[in-house]
Amino acid sequence: MALDRSFAQRLSKARADKRWSQDDLSKATGIAQTQLSRYEQGVVPRIPTLGKLASALECSMLWLRDGAVDAHDASSMIVSPVWFEELPSYLQKALIDSAKTNHRTIKQEMIDRLTASFFNREEQ
Repeated sequence: MALDRSFAQRLSKARADKRWSQDDLSKATGIAQTQLSRYEQGVVPRIPTLGKLASALECSMLWLRDGAVDAHDASSMIVSPVWFEELPSYLQKALIDSAKTNHRTIKQEMIDRLTASFFNREEQ
């Protein structure tokens, strides 16, 4: 398994910015402290877990995963694991990748795609 050191640094930074210990983050996310330790060593979690981490740390999933967005940008989407986890994993990945490519938040990407979908159907 390849480790992503830059992901580990971003996760550690976001946690430190909140002045949280791994135990604090564990309590906020429900993720075991031992698993958080693995993430801070560079193991990249699956998308639903990224959503939980981003939500608790108040940063965007894109920034956390790829460093693509400013962590303190108030307009960044903090993905709610409740609705995001219900999406099939291929849609989760597609939304994240598309948002990154288009330099938008996941929320804006979702809104734009839904709007285009509704308007395209009405025009046909």
